[in-house]
Amino acid sequence: MKPVKPETTVLKKSPYFDSKCKSRPKSACNSTQNGRAKCVRKILTEKWTPPKSPYCLIQEILYHDPWQLLIATIFLNKTSGRVAVPLVINFLEKYPNPVSILEAPEEDISEFLQPIGLHYRRARVIKRFTGESYSISFSRAEAKRADFGGDT
Repeated sequence: MKPVKPETTVLKKSPYFDSKCKSRPKSACNSTQNGRAKCVRKILTEKWTPPKSPYCLIQEILYHDPWQLLIATIFLNKTSGRVAVPLVINFLEKYPNPVSILEAPEEDISEFLQPIGLHYRRARVIKRFTGESYSISFSRAEAKRADFGGDT
């Protein structure tokens, strides 16, 4: 089995800049090939923070947690932000994590969602997506433990 190489994107160097890639860190630049410098875009290890907009979007507040962002997206589907955002905040206070959603009956979630409409469908989708995302992340964590010799 051949070792898998990490994905990198090779960018052509613009002729308007010198071939030494002075504006980029040396670790991101490769040697010149065929007379053109090629720079490789590497994945940053620093945490990314989205730029702030003057609109106070809910996505800017919840970007750090993909599950909460998914829930907000389900709430905002076919519903105005004026109605959905306060309900999202209350919902995330009542159900702060995926486990609390999985333990809650679908009828309770549906009753909570009634003011924004499509409450039966949204409750079903929230339960299903939460279960799928929770089981995928759990199975990935278990696979990583097994790969590194952890007890199962």
